[in-house]
This record gives sequence, C-alpha cells and structure tokens, in this order.
Amino acid sequence: DGGLAAPRVLAEAQHRYRNEERDVRYFIVKAAETEIAPPTDDDIKKHYEANPQSYTAPEYRSIAVMRAEPADIAAKLTLTEEEIKAGYEKFKGDYFTPALRTILQVTFPTPEDAKKAKERIAAGEDFLAIAKERGLSEADATLAEKTKADFFDPKVADQAFSLAEGAVSEPIEGSLAITLIKIAKVKPEHQETLDEVKQKLTERLQFDKAREEVQSVYDAVEDARAAQTAFETIAERAGIPFQLIAAVDAAGRGKDGKDADIPNKAEVLKVAFDSDVGVEGDALTIGDGFLWYEVREVVPSALRPLDAVKDKVKADVIATKLRALALEKAKKLVERAASAVAFETLAQEAGAEIKTAQGLKRNEAAAEFDQPAVTAAFSVKKNAITFALEGDGKGARLIQPTEVRLAPFVAGSDAAKQLADDTKEGIAKDMLALYLGALQKEFSVSINENLWRQIAGTQTP
Repeated sequence: DGGLAAPRVLAEAQHRYRNEERDVRYFIVKAAETEIAPPTDDDIKKHYEANPQSYTAPEYRSIAVMRAEPADIAAKLTLTEEEIKAGYEKFKGDYFTPALRTILQVTFPTPEDAKKAKERIAAGEDFLAIAKERGLSEADATLAEKTKADFFDPKVADQAFSLAEGAVSEPIEGSLAITLIKIAKVKPEHQETLDEVKQKLTERLQFDKAREEVQSVYDAVEDARAAQTAFETIAERAGIPFQLIAAVDAAGRGKDGKDADIPNKAEVLKVAFDSDVGVEGDALTIGDGFLWYEVREVVPSALRPLDAVKDKVKADVIATKLRALALEKAKKLVERAASAVAFETLAQEAGAEIKTAQGLKRNEAAAEFDQPAVTAAFSVKKNAITFALEGDGKGARLIQPTEVRLAPFVAGSDAAKQLADDTKEGIAKDMLALYLGALQKEFSVSINENLWRQIAGTQTP
C-alpha cells in the first residue's frame, strides 16, 4: 500500500462521523407488571419449548484435586536451635537497617553567600526561611531518610553523617555546588537480634526447607499414582491437601449457580474439561509446588425438566411481555409525535419527567445513556423523536435531539493525520481481503494466512 492515500473527502467524513456531538432531551415510559396478563401454564410451556437453549444445563464435571506446595509442608517442619542460629548467621544482613539521615539542604552561588546564610542561622534565623529565599519549598529542600550511599557528593555525605541532629554544617564546597545542610533527623543503624527475628526467621527457614521437600513429595505421589492408589489415600499418606469438587461447569459454577472454591481455578478447569474419566493427567506446576487432578464424573449437558425451571420460565415470560409492552408504548408515542403532538405533551401523558443529556458522541456511552440509547439518539435528525429500550426491558426511552454540533475538520492537525492513517490502513485491509477472496474464488486455493501476513508485512492480525 506504499502509494495508497486516504481521500480527503473520506477522512473528513470519518472525522465528522466520529466527532459529531448531540444534546438531547428524553423521558422514560414504564411498563408495569400490573399492565400485562399473568402468564398461563400454556404460555410457560410454549416459551419453554421455543427456547430450549435457555433452560439447558451445561456439562458438569466432578474433579478430585490434591496439591503439594511449600506453604502446606512448611508448618509441619521442625527446626533445631542449631539450624535457626545457622540461618540467622546466613541471613543476618537481611535484618540490618543502615543509619538514616534526614537533612535540609540549600545551595548557594558562592562560599561567601553560604557563609552569610550560616551566620544568619547561627543568629537564630530559620533554615527553611533561607531556603524559601532561594526559591525552594520545604519539600524541595528536604532529603528524607537517606543512607550515606544515597548522597551523590561524598563531601555532603561525610557532613550529613558526622554532624549531630539539629546541627548546621559550615559551607560545603562540593563537586557541583556550594551547600549548607541541617541535620533534621537521625536514625541510627540497627541490627535485629536473633530473638527479635526468631519467629519470622523460623518461618522463612521452614519455607526454604519445604521447597526442597516438595520434590520428594512429588516423587512419592507419582510412585503411588503409578500403583493406581486412590487420590484420597495418597493425600493422607503424604500429608497434603485433598479436595473433591462436586459437579461444576466449565466456568467453575455448581448446579446452584454459585462459584465453586477451586484451587488454581482457571488452570484446573481447563485441563479437567480437556480430560475425561479414567484419564491420568500430568501434574500441574503451580509456583514452587504441584497439583494433581482427575475427572471423577461427567454429567452431559441436558435440557432441564420444565418443573425444575418453571419459576425461571415464568419470569422470562413476564420479562418478554413487559419488553413487548414497552416497545408498543414507545412506538405509539413516536407515531403521535409524527402527528405533531408536542414532546412535552407526550411526557405529560406518560407521567414522566423530561431530562436532558449533553455532549453525546456516537460511539461513547454516557453515565445516563447506554450504547443503544446513544445509537438511537444519532439515528434521527434534529428535533425528530425516536426511542430505545431500557436495559432492564421494563421501559423505553423517548429521545429528541435538540442540538447537533459538527466538529470542524483541520486537515493539518495531528488528529486529522492520525485519522487519515487509520483510514488508509482500513482501506488497505479491505483491498487485501478482496484480493485474497478473488484468488480463492478464481483458483479454488486456500491461503496460508501467517505466511501471507509475513509477505504482505501485516503481522498484526
């Protein structure tokens, strides 16, 4: 598509289409359950028979799961005092907090200026007042809780870690600037003792040891599976968690429609629904551990008996009737509007309040306007009246565009260039699709899509 360019007229049309804005007024006409006849048994039966897909239970599977993870093993491990002491020596550096200093810092153009500022501070003037004179806020002048290694200039670092809390340095002629610093806060270094860290250190050492134990558990479980030992028995012998997940669908919901508690849910459901009863699947690797699964039972998808879903079918029949009533009311109101009945009169007769919405865009749902309502608002001319069903199906929204604003098209703008590029890309893809279709039709051949994208330079699907 090297020589292809989007026609200006097309780019301009696209721009106006995308960026057109409308202000509307609207009101909502409701459909109440008291306005429809209660569903009869015949209504319910007919709806049930006409919509079997709505009342068909999905395939369910019962899944046995056992897992071995460091967290499950760690708490059962006992460590000796010698092991804990050795662990402390090994990880001692992790429980060391270096000295920290919070300083206030101001730079000056010359040593003389810094010296004068130092004299003013010694006479009782506030350090931050001088910082403010130098154009610095308190936040600008503050370096909070820094280690000695955090300071770029070693001369500043030496002063920061040699002065006492509250002290102000002499002018420091550093590598980049003349500086005065004040030590605002000192936090001395601290090495936590074994007693201070014993609990968390023990848990850490247990977990590290458990990571090593997991492989031994894995080997033992695999040997037992090879001997056709039941999951329940394997889990009990190995001391690992076992769970039998009663019938769940592919989304992990039980027959009651509630989400089931399944470890590593997405992975387990995927492999379980790709497997079958009696098939021995490979263990899943989950972090530092393993998970084993097996499908215990498959309940095929089947149409639920009418008696089991009668309440749901009845509710669906009511919803269908309410939707039909809302549509009927809306269509009649639009027909009356076409006979020159005022929008205000229609709202008054419907007992509804007229509201307004501004700045609607064609492809953007607004807080008070869902996408079907926005689409309807852009389907008619200014001052014409249209409607859209409410999302709950219990009413309809009568809509009248009152203002239509067309955004000016500026050919050289960044937005116009981007739109031209998008349009050009769209045309190129359409032409490519037409070309491939013509080839397939004329020569009865199939196209290797991946290879073609490489040749055409369109790797992105």
